[in-house]
Amino acid sequence: MKRNPMLASQAILRHLDGTGTGFEIDDLMSWSPTEAQQAKAIEPLMQIAMRYRTDAYPVGISNPAADADLRSLAAALAREGL
Repeated sequence: MKRNPMLASQAILRHLDGTGTGFEIDDLMSWSPTEAQQAKAIEPLMQIAMRYRTDAYPVGISNPAADADLRSLAAALAREGL
């Protein structure tokens, strides 16, 4: 089982800040997430992605309008140590 290389909150912030490799969100979602990561990070992340999906941004988390929700999610996850 491959473990996630970083906390979910860090993955989201690196995505937003452009400080990572560009694969942090992919890694979070595919590298054997824990139940807590699935429930508290991945499911809300998918909801945000769907909410902000448009023709111009088919991957909703890339939509700049999603940034505030993504930062809020990252802050909540960081408070929980995720």
